[in-house]
Amino acid sequence: MMKKRSLRLLLCTAALLTLIWSERGASFYKQADGAVGSITVKLTETPEAFKNPIMGFRPSRGINDSSFPKREYADIYKHYIKYTDLEFSATDSVQKIVDWSNKAWVGIEKKNIKVVPRVVIVYPGAGEFWPNGIAHGDPVNEWLSEDLKSRLVAFIGKLGQAWDNDPRVAFVELGLYGNWGEHHIYPDQFDDRTNRIPLSFQTALGDAYTAAFHNKKVLVRYPETFADYDFGVQWDSFALSDDAASGKGEISRDSWRTQINSGEVAYNWGNQSNLGGSPNGTLSSTSNTNHVIDWIMNTHTSSLGWISDYTASNPAVEAGATAMQKMLGYRFVLNQATFTGNVSPGGTMNVSFQVTNKGSSPFYYNWPVEASLLKSDGTVAWKGVFQDDIRNWLPGTGWNETTRAYDQAPAVNMVNGMFVIPKSVPNGTYILSLSILDPAGWKPSVRFANTNYYTGGSTPIGKVGIGNNPTDQNLGSFASLKSDTTLGYSLQSSAYSGSIGSGNSTVIVNGKALSFEAKPIIINGNIMVPFRQIFESLDMKVKWDNATKSVIASKENLIIKMANGSAKASVNNKEFILTPTPFVSPESMFYVNLRFVSEASGATVAWDNVKKTASITTDK
Repeated sequence: MMKKRSLRLLLCTAALLTLIWSERGASFYKQADGAVGSITVKLTETPEAFKNPIMGFRPSRGINDSSFPKREYADIYKHYIKYTDLEFSATDSVQKIVDWSNKAWVGIEKKNIKVVPRVVIVYPGAGEFWPNGIAHGDPVNEWLSEDLKSRLVAFIGKLGQAWDNDPRVAFVELGLYGNWGEHHIYPDQFDDRTNRIPLSFQTALGDAYTAAFHNKKVLVRYPETFADYDFGVQWDSFALSDDAASGKGEISRDSWRTQINSGEVAYNWGNQSNLGGSPNGTLSSTSNTNHVIDWIMNTHTSSLGWISDYTASNPAVEAGATAMQKMLGYRFVLNQATFTGNVSPGGTMNVSFQVTNKGSSPFYYNWPVEASLLKSDGTVAWKGVFQDDIRNWLPGTGWNETTRAYDQAPAVNMVNGMFVIPKSVPNGTYILSLSILDPAGWKPSVRFANTNYYTGGSTPIGKVGIGNNPTDQNLGSFASLKSDTTLGYSLQSSAYSGSIGSGNSTVIVNGKALSFEAKPIIINGNIMVPFRQIFESLDMKVKWDNATKSVIASKENLIIKMANGSAKASVNNKEFILTPTPFVSPESMFYVNLRFVSEASGATVAWDNVKKTASITTDK
């Protein structure tokens, strides 16, 4: 009996230790050997609200302001800009815009701040800033001239040259036209009894912005305007019942998966019963806060202004602000990570993780996820990026105001990376950490919403031994995400200096990860891969006929023939039916069925559904 009790005690103790390691990082494992092989850890979501790039509360810098107001969660700011500050004469160069930007935005990269510029010509109450040579004075007809249209089109081209590759610019609001650059002339009307930007101007400006901005997102004021353009929406009377039509139109436009939606809560007009008349009035009330959150989640809005001017020292207001910041924009939570615990020098380290977006919107730019091995002093011994696109980490859909959750929960995204660790990395124990980099300087910027956090932007997940087992799994103490003010980016462009993982590859042949020219595709449970790499990894010679889009692969006494769009393949002249059929992708890459090719060559295939990895073993 005593032996059984002792055994039970040991099992319970082991289970408890495993639970604590999974949830908190195993700070007590100071002498324990790290596991040999793969290690899986579960990670915990942080209760904190915190800053992240291009999301959350978004204050404004006014047209005559000389600096960015300091706000609790803000690292994205709208900036109203006078047209004439950037161009007065039509002959003014792009350099004038660049020089103005460098002066107005000096040093913001050190604070991780990005701006949303809106250029305005007429700002009621502050002035009018018409370009030289453009007739004005009639509040209606001044907005209809062909001279204005041509001038704006040319000016937009200059904006694109100045800002499309400027890392300080988060996205741009189309602006320019109408009062406040909001694409209306209210209370005046055009002859058709409307006050909105005419279709001819929508076409001219829409085409100009599309041509000028390839790297930055563009937002317009009204969802029913610029209907033929892939633009997001800035709802400037956000959650106001008097302007609910704009919110419903934004939902109907349904562009949020690829285009940014932003807004501003208006406190200067309309029915304020659900807004409390001020930022504090909104955020100090649970019902008012939830009213705004409901609109955030339904429209998949990523940032909001005016409401950002709340009093953080008021506890009731702060509680509402914390709740809203955690919902507003993306919120990437790591659920689980699996990694190789012991890597031979020059060997492969496999890293995979599961991540869920618990916020309201995607992240809209293709910033890379980096894995790094940290030395005991926190410096980087090695680093490499996954081949995954974080723009695909989408939130849920179908917001339910009763359950206060999406009816269609956000997907759990699986990310896999296989990295060759150079022999130059000394033997020892390193902390494996994940971070999302701003390509402007390749510095950690987007943070995961997990308790595992190190100052500087990284999320440690465990320890890896190079050339031996890790000495322990003690990750040390973690830092507060909210309190970290060390993040920034660079204005100097450069190539990434780390490794590139074979994340596009989910295929391992005889223990060696394959790196494909294009990403493998899973169709109805079948892995389709670019043909050349898989055939050559199986020691087969390949002959491609571009005219017939067919391939012949051969070795010794084996010949395999496959053709684009044909369900029939032959192995030594014996016919087989393929599902799915081989195909040529839009990128002109010929894809073949991985299992069929491997087994036809005499190899065996094993599929790991958790890691989404196919392991192929040949006779040699």
